Amino acid sequence: GTRNPMDAPPVLAGSTAGGVTRSGRGVGVEPVCGRLVGENAIFQGPTGSIPVTSETAVYIASPDQSVYAFDAFDLSLLWRVRTARPLEEQIALINGVLYVPTQDRGLLALDAATGTELWNAPDVLGQVLTTNASALTVWSQGRTWSVSVADGSVIASHALPGVRRLVADKAVDGALYAVSDANIVAKLMQR
Repeated sequence: GTRNPMDAPPVLAGSTAGGVTRSGRGVGVEPVCGRLVGENAIFQGPTGSIPVTSETAVYIASPDQSVYAFDAFDLSLLWRVRTARPLEEQIALINGVLYVPTQDRGLLALDAATGTELWNAPDVLGQVLTTNASALTVWSQGRTWSVSVADGSVIASHALPGVRRLVADKAVDGALYAVSDANIVAKLMQR
């Protein structure tokens, strides 16, 4: 009954399944019976980023130049952070911090509960894949960055020529899987 398609798959937050339509209508339903538990609206639904969730919130990066946090139970707006350019990269939620790749300010780290900016890494452009106790692994178009969790400073950066895609198997202490231009898959372990 959304009257508009969803480009990003629905997500589960606590006991609510939710999604955002292409037109920006957000709906939350009880997965077992399909009862509507809440709805809200943003200017435009996500195009390049799948919403991420905690037990209590849903986070959406929108091409309308905003990242939103909605309550997982009734979809009321918790906070909104505006950016200067549309948000099209995948966001990540790890250990209470929302990592938002932006085109104008690099990687932003936001407190997931309040939306308060913790730091930004202006030279880091990409998606957070995984983290260990002290560093994030960030990937974008043939390059990785190791970024300090504490302040966003760049620890190291490496070009990965011939690597088409890099994914992690989990958000914390994850192994990395690289897919080459020749369709060879390699598993990389963190040290």
